[in-house]
Amino acid sequence: MKYKFLQAGVAIIIIHLVPFINCFAPTRTTPTKLIYTAIMDKKSDHTLNCNPSKVESESEAFPSLKILGVCGSIGSGKSYACSLLASNLNKLTDITAHHIDTDSLAHGVYAPGSKAIDDIKDEFGQHVVVDGEVDRKALGAIVFSDRSEMEVNSKRLVWPHVKSLLIGKIEEIYKSVQENESSGIVIVEAAVLLDADWDSNDLFDAIWLVRASNETSIKRLVDKRGMEETDAIKRIEAQLKRRGIENWEEELEKRAVTAAILNEGSDLWERMKENLVDPVSWKDDRCPPQELLEE
Repeated sequence: MKYKFLQAGVAIIIIHLVPFINCFAPTRTTPTKLIYTAIMDKKSDHTLNCNPSKVESESEAFPSLKILGVCGSIGSGKSYACSLLASNLNKLTDITAHHIDTDSLAHGVYAPGSKAIDDIKDEFGQHVVVDGEVDRKALGAIVFSDRSEMEVNSKRLVWPHVKSLLIGKIEEIYKSVQENESSGIVIVEAAVLLDADWDSNDLFDAIWLVRASNETSIKRLVDKRGMEETDAIKRIEAQLKRRGIENWEEELEKRAVTAAILNEGSDLWERMKENLVDPVSWKDDRCPPQELLEE
């Protein structure tokens, strides 16, 4: 059975967000300041057709885009869910799906000459920067020896730069969508989306949580990543206190998460397809048209 979106030329971006150091998270900044920084810092490379000082939420900067956040614990299959979504949209619809792995964006933060390098040098000392590049071993020795350093300094220095690059990527697609007089959906995969408070500026039109049982997650980590079972259990337990993991029902009830998708069997695509057109799975009045999918 072939499905197609009624609106031709829709662009879909799968944004795969992987933290450079697992505990890194973005700084909580006031909405106006963060929007202005994210857009204006990239002004030399990107020009957005809006006035950042007048944007009340980040989603307003991209009016023709629906921005969907996807989060979940290790082993939940959120990366597979995004890949499956992109693959099936390309295969079953007339939409072009783009998958942006933001792990490369995180590494770009440390590129020679980046503003982040100066910030890291000022915060941690000259010795962590050698020949204009971050000595990750020296930096790791500092942040992992002191949890407060790791949680406060690292996330404050790294994640704002990552998000600035992310906004730049979305902006590029937005320009393309505008030129084609179409609309699109941006799918942002971020394991720490809720803890990082990435929706503080109302960037997302929906936030989906991909979840699985501990047994399933452990099996995936052992079978697909080659982990020892004890290591897999430790990794899962270490994430239980993250928002949306152990307390996913609470996050769903207060609408910090707009949909929870169980990823245990072979019906993942059907579940995601249903959520795409379900108003409950989106914030109020922000669901794509109900007739988005046509058989």
